[in-house]
Amino acid sequence: MQKRNSRLKTAIRRAVAEHSGRLTTADAAAITYPHILEAGKKLNKCQYYYLRCALAEVAERVARSADPPGRPWLWIAKSDSRL
Repeated sequence: MQKRNSRLKTAIRRAVAEHSGRLTTADAAAITYPHILEAGKKLNKCQYYYLRCALAEVAERVARSADPPGRPWLWIAKSDSRL
């Protein structure tokens, strides 16, 4: 049986490593769906849903970003979380 969202999970693991263990939802979207965002389009609800589900399996939600607008969630890798 194939794992769900494995492409997203792999991209998110790499992104967390690149961003020193901290990542926002917007950063993850830019890394996992660059072809859509570079074309000037927005992600639809389903793509954000799949992104958040993959983030929840790979990383742990820590806090909200202080940067407006939208204040995306901050995520850290589950293996690095020491809360």
